[in-house]
Amino acid sequence: MNAGTETGIGLGQLERSRDVKRLHETFLEALDRRDGAGDPLPEWEDVPSRERQAWRAVDVLVRLRVEQAETQLGLVRSERDALVEEVKALRSQVRYLEVLRNQDDLETRRAKLELEALRGARRRHATPPPSVQPLVEAAQDSVPTDATATLVSVKVTAVAPDEDGGGLYLAVEHGLHEAHQGATVRLKGTKATAEVASVEPTASLPIFISFHSPDFAPKEGDVLELLPKPGDELPARIA
Repeated sequence: MNAGTETGIGLGQLERSRDVKRLHETFLEALDRRDGAGDPLPEWEDVPSRERQAWRAVDVLVRLRVEQAETQLGLVRSERDALVEEVKALRSQVRYLEVLRNQDDLETRRAKLELEALRGARRRHATPPPSVQPLVEAAQDSVPTDATATLVSVKVTAVAPDEDGGGLYLAVEHGLHEAHQGATVRLKGTKATAEVASVEPTASLPIFISFHSPDFAPKEGDVLELLPKPGDELPARIA
């Protein structure tokens, strides 16, 4: 064994001796340096060699227990930190799911509002006022067939059926700045008539026909005549 190794061992033993002496001093202070009979306890220098060995064994045992406790404490802290991170991750997932749920609720409400608006528009178009059928019949009876020369006529450029309400969407050759709801039109050369339910100038098929006679079936290229209402000197104009 070289000198360096011997020196290291000697320093280690000296350090352990100091720790044992410090442990014995703590023991004396805890008992106020007296035993159960009131007699003074021996100082470290007066402790026999065999008792010193016992104190060294106690010091080793205390060190081992301290190391075990510190190791367990480190494991508990690591587990605690892992649980804290898991809780943070779960909270983030909950917040994300709440955002998704709120978005779904908004989309559901928006879809319900749009559906109600469509249903309301369909009911308005599909429910005829009490005077619609009499107006159509009156127009058929009040306008003679020889008056076609005085009627305003337009050419149909596109037709599309309204599958839900049973009506028709029409596009005509000219603008619609004077078209109005409630006007009666007739398929030129026939007695087939219909009533204009609504006009949307910006739509691709601006004229909506909701109520018409069974034989009213215009197609692209047909001509529609705008019939005057009873008492009108001039017909309403679709230009």
